[in-house]
Amino acid sequence: MPDLTAELLPHLQTHRLPGLELGEGFLYPDYTGQCVINIPASICRWLGVPEMGATPLLPELTARIGDGVRHVVLVLMDALSLHRLKRWVANGTTPVWGELAEDGLLAPLTSITPSTTSAALTSLWTGRSAAEHGIAGYELWLKEYGVVANTILHAPISFQGDVGSLKRAGFTPENFMKLQTLDTHLASYGVQAYAFQHQSIGRSGLSQMLFRNAEVSTFNTPADLWVNLRKTFESHTHERNYFWVYWGEVDHFSHLYGPDDERTVEEFVSFTAAFERLFLERLNGAERAGTLFILVADHGQVATQPDPHYDLRNHPSLVRRLHILPTGENRLMYLYLRPGQGEAVREYIERTWPNQFVFLDPVFAVSAGLFGPGKPHPSAARPPGRPVSVGTGERLFVVGEQRRSPVWPSRRPVPRRDVSAVLGSPIGIILRQEVPGVDLTVIVVQHLEVDVGAAGLASTADRANWRALEDALSTNHADHIHVGVSSLPAIAVVDDHHVAIAKVVPTGVNHHAIVRSPHRFTQIAVDIDPEMVSRR
Repeated sequence: MPDLTAELLPHLQTHRLPGLELGEGFLYPDYTGQCVINIPASICRWLGVPEMGATPLLPELTARIGDGVRHVVLVLMDALSLHRLKRWVANGTTPVWGELAEDGLLAPLTSITPSTTSAALTSLWTGRSAAEHGIAGYELWLKEYGVVANTILHAPISFQGDVGSLKRAGFTPENFMKLQTLDTHLASYGVQAYAFQHQSIGRSGLSQMLFRNAEVSTFNTPADLWVNLRKTFESHTHERNYFWVYWGEVDHFSHLYGPDDERTVEEFVSFTAAFERLFLERLNGAERAGTLFILVADHGQVATQPDPHYDLRNHPSLVRRLHILPTGENRLMYLYLRPGQGEAVREYIERTWPNQFVFLDPVFAVSAGLFGPGKPHPSAARPPGRPVSVGTGERLFVVGEQRRSPVWPSRRPVPRRDVSAVLGSPIGIILRQEVPGVDLTVIVVQHLEVDVGAAGLASTADRANWRALEDALSTNHADHIHVGVSSLPAIAVVDDHHVAIAKVVPTGVNHHAIVRSPHRFTQIAVDIDPEMVSRR
């Protein structure tokens, strides 16, 4: 098998982007010819069409592919790692891929940054980097629409079964991603594109964004896929055409059971068997002669065992310093920090997960080329928040090591106390304290208006202003937020237990609170008498 791995992989392992040093263990994308972003231009070249997007693949990757290609079939196998494919070929699990490579080649490529499906697929349909097309993560904060969005389904991340609902907020895929897609480019030169997607995502928001001129067919099973593809192929052998197949079950089982689990392996075996029996063996010699078959992945998978230490729900002291839960994905997170919390967040992460993450200034990361070449999309050129520096700004990239990253609840309704009012209306409070015991640090007021500054714990009477309490910061970074309180008792949280604080008149607040006016306090009240505190 013409396996170029030994020849080309060392280059990828030592490749670096100038001025960007992330440390050991990271594989940098090589946008100059060994990346999935280079595939669209090569497809155009093979089909006799002017190139589009980034430069084509390196000549040593394409020299063995002769002229006369009229049909290109590309199968995107979500999460198929190079080393697993090589192992499954070598041990006889799926030998057909080795047999095909004997007449072609096997070569390593890098994904893009971020190496997530929605971003990589957009690059494969535009030939453009994430910096250019703007799909820079699985979950993105779309500031202009006031929502954190799922970039595959084009729906708010907490919405279930509501594909494409971003349209109701004014979002249109064509306006967000205005780049030319591969199918429209090919069509302008007489080449028809066909896309085969599982029925669950055949009309997803991402599919609508990418497939603007392709004929889309949906399927349910591998047999359904390969029979449909073969029939479509046989009906158009007289034409030049491009066939796209996306298969996501290897990724699905990898997330569910692990990438090396027997069920994940058998899923790939079943897919391969259907491909071989229902498609490959049915093609006659003439059809095979003019057909280029490509198997490629958008990213790989690394087995990671669940660990509560990396679950952000167990780190409220970190979460409360963020405006919203992290976006992006577990491998590359975007943090939206509350004002003045940059250094505290950096210190917390470095103390909790030492030497496991790298902080990057977002403007620098884009300008250094981490997200690829080309003119940045408006969302990449103007990161949310003010311009930042490492550890001090309002937004940071946190790049996780391959074997571990913090996780947070995804694609589920978010508990009320876990979210902030990012949609323009107050929807929750984060109430926590870091000091154990009942020697509380609280604000206790009655019929007063106060400026809130709380050291890890906010407490309030009923009908208090939720938004103000949610924005409570540490004392030295107090926001001047007015909280009107109409009645007592106040409610606090100690070690995740609700605590009722007995009625306290203003004279019960000790001298640590500074009276600014007859009905306003600033700073905090401390050392509440323990006898006044009781558990419910």
